[in-house]
Amino acid sequence: MDKVPYEYGLNVCLATQRPRDITEGVLSQMGTLIVHRLTNDKDREVVERACGEIDRAASAFLPNLRPGQAVIIGTDFPIPLTIQIEEPSTRPISDGPGYQKHWSNKD
Repeated sequence: MDKVPYEYGLNVCLATQRPRDITEGVLSQMGTLIVHRLTNDKDREVVERACGEIDRAASAFLPNLRPGQAVIIGTDFPIPLTIQIEEPSTRPISDGPGYQKHWSNKD
């Protein structure tokens, strides 16, 4: 029987603007978190409980992150690592639907 040179793994990415909406059981099983600016105290508390590596001082820094900045926290990072996310070369079209334009009473 041949040996497999590596193990197969499962990678999952969960993205949310409200970490408090993800159950703590799920968050506690995640090895790495990429956390953008969090201003809500409850969201920061959930991240603190999910990561043994982050302390209150590092957590207090989360509301001060600039646009595009994030903190990587996880088992592979001995201390929280602040990174800058590059803007995409093609900006996403994220405008909402133009209801006002289409629902106007102009006949």
